[in-house]
Amino acid sequence: MQIIMFILKILPQNLLSYFVGWLSELSIPLPFRFMVFYVFSMLFGIDYKEAELELSDYTSIQDFSSLCGEVPNPARKHGHLGVDAKHLDVVEDALGLRGPDDDGFWNNEHFALSFKRLSILDLSPMGHQPMVSQCKNYALVYNGELYNYKNIKKTLESIGHSFYSTGDTEVILKALMEWGTNALSKFNGMFALGFINMHDNTLVIARDHAGMKPLYYSYLNGNFIFGSQLDHVMHYFNRKDLNINMDSLFMYLAVGYYFAPNSVFKEVKQLEPGQWLKINIYGEKDTGMHFDLTEFYLKNQNTKYDQMEFEEKLEEAVYGHLISDVPIGTFLSGGLDSSIITGIVDQKVKNPFDAYTVGDFHEYFDESKRASLIAKDLKQINHHIIFPNSITKYIEQFSDAYQEPFGDYSAIPSLMVASEAKNTVKVLLSGDGSDELLFGYTRMESMLRAIPYYRLSYNMRKIIHWISMKSIPGLCYNNKNELIVSSQTLIPLKEISELGANTNNIPSQFSTYDNGELPNDIYIKLNNVKRYLQLQMMKLDRSSMYHSIEARVPFLDKELLKLTIAYRARDITKDKYSTRKTLLNKKFRKLYPKVPLENDIKKGFVIDLNKHLDNDFRPLLFDTLSSNTVFSEYIDFEYGIDQIKKSKSQYSFYSWVLFSLQLWALKYNNWSKSLAY
Repeated sequence: MQIIMFILKILPQNLLSYFVGWLSELSIPLPFRFMVFYVFSMLFGIDYKEAELELSDYTSIQDFSSLCGEVPNPARKHGHLGVDAKHLDVVEDALGLRGPDDDGFWNNEHFALSFKRLSILDLSPMGHQPMVSQCKNYALVYNGELYNYKNIKKTLESIGHSFYSTGDTEVILKALMEWGTNALSKFNGMFALGFINMHDNTLVIARDHAGMKPLYYSYLNGNFIFGSQLDHVMHYFNRKDLNINMDSLFMYLAVGYYFAPNSVFKEVKQLEPGQWLKINIYGEKDTGMHFDLTEFYLKNQNTKYDQMEFEEKLEEAVYGHLISDVPIGTFLSGGLDSSIITGIVDQKVKNPFDAYTVGDFHEYFDESKRASLIAKDLKQINHHIIFPNSITKYIEQFSDAYQEPFGDYSAIPSLMVASEAKNTVKVLLSGDGSDELLFGYTRMESMLRAIPYYRLSYNMRKIIHWISMKSIPGLCYNNKNELIVSSQTLIPLKEISELGANTNNIPSQFSTYDNGELPNDIYIKLNNVKRYLQLQMMKLDRSSMYHSIEARVPFLDKELLKLTIAYRARDITKDKYSTRKTLLNKKFRKLYPKVPLENDIKKGFVIDLNKHLDNDFRPLLFDTLSSNTVFSEYIDFEYGIDQIKKSKSQYSFYSWVLFSLQLWALKYNNWSKSLAY
């Protein structure tokens, strides 16, 4: 017996790993596992804390709401495994907005990972992150949901992998272990992740195909930092290290957001949708795309529109997005997209679910009556209508939630919905993405009519514009890029120039596709999906995650996207110029036979900001715009204030774009004081 005990003490690590693996496969409650571990450690002379650590490798599974990581400069020396606690304390505080349920931290000599969790699947302690592999050679942090993880899990099991959890995080970890970055193309879901391979001391960060989950990074002073929001990264640096990105600033004035790869600062980038980046401890980098929109279109361009096939794929996408261990609800604006999503959910679920609508006292903006008609046709729905009496109480929420300038004031009703919904649900399904893929914006109609004429000279287009009595808008821009960006500007390029900004580079920044051999309607679609969709995803992510809600987007399901990316305007609308989504109209009629189809102008998820400009919001607006900030030397805010005061109805977006910029700048002034270490 003494000899046996001696041998066991010589090989405690092997015995411990084997025993842990065996015990974790047993279906016994977690507290009993720890009791067995305690007895085991006492019997064989193994430290109980070590046993706890080993057990945690089998319980660090599932989704998280915010991630942050660091690869320190290998030449830099620290007293505690390469991580400066002063930085991490600040960053972890920032992470907390996105995940209240759990937190975790892991590091070694070269890497550090931190996260805050919003628990959606597997609510037990087995959902804890960062997740470290049994062999200790791999670590993962992951934000999002993988809707096809069960199929990938079966494939991995067939080639010898075993699993100790029921969630998707372990599937992602072992897929990356098995296939490397090639695994990313197999994922159908929304995600931002950081994966560490300690065999070769590399970190891979990646973002989902549609950019539904954000991911920022910076490589500065020999340190690589990444996180879910801009502030997660910027808090790490000294103010003198960060410089305002002027080209992006002027782009922001036009479209109201900073799209990937840009951010407010030159030194901080966003990973683009569908992109991965690998870096080692020596700063050597490699990058690639696991999803390329143009390539995806070219592979699927022969796809023909079929109503039945579309409806089947849409229903499959919605059903896949219902996986959850917590209550699920929907946005219900009253429009086609959210109404169809809500109707499909109603057909599928067995228990009542909640749907949320923002009403408005101005009749033009109010879609609550239509949403109520839709709700009456459904069986399982609990319908909630929110009326904003004042928006000032949401301004502080907006500033904390977005942590960077965002010029679309539909952020406010999105926050209103999330603020109300957090009391009953943790997941909300949205109808976003449909308009970009299915030609749902009225501006797309103008572009479809105008863009064929860009084969002609500028002077010829001006003549046609005059002869047609201006019935064909959009003919008088210098080139197609200007047409594309001008159709989506919140502030016209001429007004941006009056504010003192240089607009010369804006069209080339926004339009990422040369028409080339692409059909005109596909050219318009791809530019909208590549650029404008980022604004929608940012709004959805920030508004929901601030209130600890996960927003999901069935229209951007990868399999559904594969089908709809090649749909031509002439196939899915009434004619080649119309933006009426005929295929959605047909689906709507099946779901709601008694509700009349919407024939008026698309409103979007907005409120009457002009009403609030005349009331409680006005003093705050002008006080903020009059402040001296980091942007004051570049933008003529006095001119902007004069324009807003002169206008009665046309400057809602104008005022909000400038207000959001200054609001962030004031917050940055306070941040920068704490960055001076």
